[in-house]
Amino acid sequence: MLKLYWKPLLFVIICLVSIYIVLQPTTASHFGYALGDKMPEKILNNSRIYRKGYDCLSEKEMDKKYQKSSLVQIDFIFNAFGSPYQVFATNPQRNLTQTGLLVLHGTCYTGYGLEGGP
Repeated sequence: MLKLYWKPLLFVIICLVSIYIVLQPTTASHFGYALGDKMPEKILNNSRIYRKGYDCLSEKEMDKKYQKSSLVQIDFIFNAFGSPYQVFATNPQRNLTQTGLLVLHGTCYTGYGLEGGP
């Protein structure tokens, strides 16, 4: 009887282990996707790696630091438990590498800086 069910059982076990691994924060951070409100430590944009610099800037802090009119959406970050988060460049110019990116999640902006320099 066990002889008939070992393949489907093995398949289910492999699927459950795979889902468990994908939902680990270390895996999400390594591959650059969000797990709910937990933002990844690094993201990949335009073949460049950006590391998280600060966790949450409010709307007031954003107004002091950046002009909202200068923010341009350039990408998305996949979120495993909801809609994707928007990625903004602070000073976008054609053919230039961005040194800083902002990710909007909820009412907060998370800042990412270019790893290693331009």
